[in-house]
Amino acid sequence: MFARISLALTVLVSTALAAGCGDDGAAVPGSITADWKFLGTSTCSSLNLASLEMTALQNGEVQNSVLVTCPATSKSGSISLGELPPGRYTVQIDGIDVDGKATHTGSVDKVPVVEGTDTKFDELKTPLPPIELVEKPTTVLVDWDLGGKCSSSGVEEVQVTMLADDGSPISGTPPKLVACDNEVVDPEDPEAMVAGVLFENLSARRTVLFYVEGRDSSGNVILDGESDPLPLRAGEVHRLVVTLAAPSN
Repeated sequence: MFARISLALTVLVSTALAAGCGDDGAAVPGSITADWKFLGTSTCSSLNLASLEMTALQNGEVQNSVLVTCPATSKSGSISLGELPPGRYTVQIDGIDVDGKATHTGSVDKVPVVEGTDTKFDELKTPLPPIELVEKPTTVLVDWDLGGKCSSSGVEEVQVTMLADDGSPISGTPPKLVACDNEVVDPEDPEAMVAGVLFENLSARRTVLFYVEGRDSSGNVILDGESDPLPLRAGEVHRLVVTLAAPSN
């Protein structure tokens, strides 16, 4: 009888110790309070932003995020994000417009989180400035329709030129001359290749159009075409297919 009681007590004590060790080994999550701001006199309202999303990442993987309202008249503020294990994080804040699209963004790397504490940017040993939210660049993928294959059309190379909506040249954006069957990495799927050319890191809030020339082996323009005017929207990937035909003149 005594042996049975001793064995039972031993099991209970061992179980309690194991549970206690497990609890002691669990790290208490911390949090980050990140400051943010817009450039100049911009506000949530003037930028057409409805909300802000703060995301904490490690090695490119999202660890936690929070979505908050973007106060109409605010030019700056702070957002808190909790339930973060101790470590270092990349903190990203995105401005989301009324259509649910991220049009503005900003980030900072190596933000420390200490067990059970809230990391505030301005209270770090080396204080971090507010994250500046800037307009996300726009990408345009331009493809062309020859009415057939490159080999049967006589087109060897294609030149694509981005123009202002009135047809005038745009400074700093040279034409792109590529093989007729040129392919690029899909801007929305890094594992895929797509036909065409990419115009990247374009500033938004303007309207542009694209003029496409199909050239033969001697460099003569044998086909051409022009896109409809395209309003560039921040943070978006626009995809165009321009139909080419024999020049009218």
